[in-house]
Amino acid sequence: LETPDEAAESAGVLLIEKTIKEQPLPPLEVLPHFSRGFSDEAAKKFINSKSTISLVGLGRFDPKHELLKGLTLTVGKMAEDIDAFVFDVADSLTFTKEAFDKIRASEIKEGRLSTNQFNIRAYREGKGIRSVTMGLEKFGQKNVCIANFSEHHFGVIGSFKGMIAQTVIESDTRVGPGELTLQPSEFANAKERQEFAELVRADFSTKSIELAKIESVSGDPKDLLGVVFKSQPGEALWQEQEEFLLTIFKQTKRVSTGVDVDAVQEAIEAARSQAIEILNDKQRWTAPGRRLLVAISLPGKEVVWTEVTDFENGVGKGILLSQPRKNPDLKSGSEIEFETAMIFDFSLSDAEKVIASGGVDAMIQKMNSGQ
Repeated sequence: LETPDEAAESAGVLLIEKTIKEQPLPPLEVLPHFSRGFSDEAAKKFINSKSTISLVGLGRFDPKHELLKGLTLTVGKMAEDIDAFVFDVADSLTFTKEAFDKIRASEIKEGRLSTNQFNIRAYREGKGIRSVTMGLEKFGQKNVCIANFSEHHFGVIGSFKGMIAQTVIESDTRVGPGELTLQPSEFANAKERQEFAELVRADFSTKSIELAKIESVSGDPKDLLGVVFKSQPGEALWQEQEEFLLTIFKQTKRVSTGVDVDAVQEAIEAARSQAIEILNDKQRWTAPGRRLLVAISLPGKEVVWTEVTDFENGVGKGILLSQPRKNPDLKSGSEIEFETAMIFDFSLSDAEKVIASGGVDAMIQKMNSGQ
């Protein structure tokens, strides 16, 4: 296209060349949280970039998303040909050319589209967590938000949000305020269809949710739809969400019980040692976007996962991520104190992946499956 106005007649692309002064690079400090595929070597190379080429896709809503597919493949090919990095303005993610091909271009080559094509950002909002899609506008759709949920629902809310997003990107029409039907067994993307089949209840088939316009906060996309719940933020809302999520998913939290401690004692001690090292390096696990979970022992040889919120002088505090079965005085979502001797396993993750883990839980699951 020569001008944006031409897009009214036919979809196309504006190509704009700029210097780094005209189009500054993302700050290096955001790369650990908003990048894919980076190493220290790649970061050093990235900061020496001299110019940018912007490709802006413009066109009417197309349920087949041909413009998005073509533009994504073109950007990937250009990055490979001229040895460039890729920055997505819609979700602020920066990719190495290899990561862009692996995460975004490869699935399009295979004839699939998924939530890999955009980002889902989660951050603290009051006493809860807020989750927002970043980049659904590339599909001609409004972004979707879950405005407030409890930390101990973090994992299953991610699955719920992914189900909503996949429904939106496969929609034949533009999704607006009103009812949206979730039916993951009908997803065109076979990989997503199979993954959700393993997560949902055996008796789950379809679910309708209500979407309404929602006010953006700093950092959100401007045009947002929010999932409607009846209760106000806080315990009442989280209980409503718990009951709702259980109508879709097999479980809403992780729990391990009946652990044979003696059989995995060596692995437990190694995991505990690593966890203590991480806990003592507070900057490592409190960096934006990071989560540190520890599995702790309770009376009755029961092990539960806890999200760490504080650690001082050998004593930690956290939020229980599951309802203990043998300790009814403790509740899911409650704060709990723990000592390092209670730690059985850990998992440190950022927005993209698990950075480090003790591996004990995976070992136990493998043992229980007879492998």
